[in-house]
Amino acid sequence: TIHRGNGPLGMFVTAQNVVTEVDPQGPCAGKLQPGDRLLAVDGKSLGSQTVHSVIKPSPDHTFRLRRRVSPLGGKMASPPGGSGGPSC
Repeated sequence: TIHRGNGPLGMFVTAQNVVTEVDPQGPCAGKLQPGDRLLAVDGKSLGSQTVHSVIKPSPDHTFRLRRRVSPLGGKMASPPGGSGGPSC
């Protein structure tokens, strides 16, 4: 569970619900990573919907995700288009 209070979550995601950037000072720092694919938010599966169309105003959110692990243990490259995508 990520507690955001009244502020933003501090992450940028693509239309495919892939995290491209996490604000190191935001609530998602240390919990989400670039390359994570969000599968559900607050128990609701995203399917073909974007996280922005499903997420409701709330001080706390729970995410189910698929973590992409680099086979070399290095940093993941950003998806095409750079950090892009709307922020939460």
